[in-house]
Amino acid sequence: MIEKGRISALQMAITIYPTIMATAILLVPAITGKFAKQDMWLSPIWASFAGFLSVYIAQQLNRRYPGQTVIQYSERILGWIPGKIIGFVFLFFYLHTNGIVLREYGEFVVGNFMTKTPMVVVIGSMVLVCSFSIHGGLKVIARSAEFLVPVVIILLLVIVILLIPDLEPKNLYPVMEKGIMPSLMGAVVPSSWFTEFFLISFLLPFLDKKEKGLKWGMISVFAVMLTMVVTNLFSLFLFGNITATFTYPVMSAARYINLADFLQHLDSIVMAI
Repeated sequence: MIEKGRISALQMAITIYPTIMATAILLVPAITGKFAKQDMWLSPIWASFAGFLSVYIAQQLNRRYPGQTVIQYSERILGWIPGKIIGFVFLFFYLHTNGIVLREYGEFVVGNFMTKTPMVVVIGSMVLVCSFSIHGGLKVIARSAEFLVPVVIILLLVIVILLIPDLEPKNLYPVMEKGIMPSLMGAVVPSSWFTEFFLISFLLPFLDKKEKGLKWGMISVFAVMLTMVVTNLFSLFLFGNITATFTYPVMSAARYINLADFLQHLDSIVMAI
């Protein structure tokens, strides 16, 4: 039984996973494909090093300043005034990032599904759901993630499996035709997403078994990297080098599904994810 207000390291990993994964599923094939072409599947692997480093730094800081978040121990490291400034920068950054994510979510839903619904309604609904979750506390967020993340993974696998008959593995070749640089260029934007794993610095103080934080943090980074690689691979196998021309390649792939004229237009699955 987890004591009140604390979560397990596994719950932490599951909670942080969709934070980065959700945006990645929608945008990473187009962004990496623009630079890396057929090597787009390599880009998430290079980008994941930023995630592993972020988790390691967050864990080491938590070990040195147990029970404190980055906002708190920044004052002890830098002093009161510089620490307050760093804390403000962190809070402003995450507020800005939340605004971007909400806008992306709103544009995706309104642009693809609810075309006559005002975007403020879609974004406001999302904010309201998040507010209820935050009011419920960290354990509510963690347990919600435990329930929802497996569903998301299953739905993503459904899309991949249904697309298998239409995939062309030959689109993968030639590997590294122009060397390693294109895949590294494609990793620049995803690496900025992986740095958001530093968010675990807000969760580590509330783990019931702190010694497992590093292990499950690394597993979460690996899971996101694997999800990106799979997403990029099946987008590449399906669309080839024109993947970058699609705004939401996974959405386009779901619309491509046609199984015996019975199972088709499964874009609603992407919306559910």
